[in-house]
Amino acid sequence: MKKIILAVLTLGLSVSAFADTVCQVTKSVPSYKNIKVRTPHTTSYQERVSSRTQCGYTYKEESRSSLGWDTAIGAIAGGFLGNQVGGGRGKDLATVGGVLLGGTVANQTRRGSYERVPKYCDNSHYVTRYRTSYTYENISEVTGYTNYFTYKGVQYTKQSSSPLTTVNVRTNISY
Repeated sequence: MKKIILAVLTLGLSVSAFADTVCQVTKSVPSYKNIKVRTPHTTSYQERVSSRTQCGYTYKEESRSSLGWDTAIGAIAGGFLGNQVGGGRGKDLATVGGVLLGGTVANQTRRGSYERVPKYCDNSHYVTRYRTSYTYENISEVTGYTNYFTYKGVQYTKQSSSPLTTVNVRTNISY
């Protein structure tokens, strides 16, 4: 029994308690953080796009000189054949006629010869393009509050996410 009383007396000497005191906040000051905000602005514009594609053929007469080798060969052949016809003065006239006729026939066969040439067309159309530009703005953002209060004549601060009107102060009382 003496041990129990001694234990109770020992416990009674080291008793501690807590007391809460409500203090009024004298001022709350916001804390700021500067932030750079980027805002996009998109504009559109029309751009002409061109391409060349084959869209058929054109025909052009082959470019040859009017008197070529084939005309000369035709005149010689005509003169040779004209020389085979007739006699005397008629033979000379037949030779000259054969030269003229052979050259003319050979030259005429060259005409009407056409070359097929590809035809190209321009295809153009408009497409919408987009361009993005940015504007930058510095803004201040509230990150929290520093709350000032006085307890027993000493000024203290407490950080919070919103402004406070009162602060609970807990004191430890030991005996």
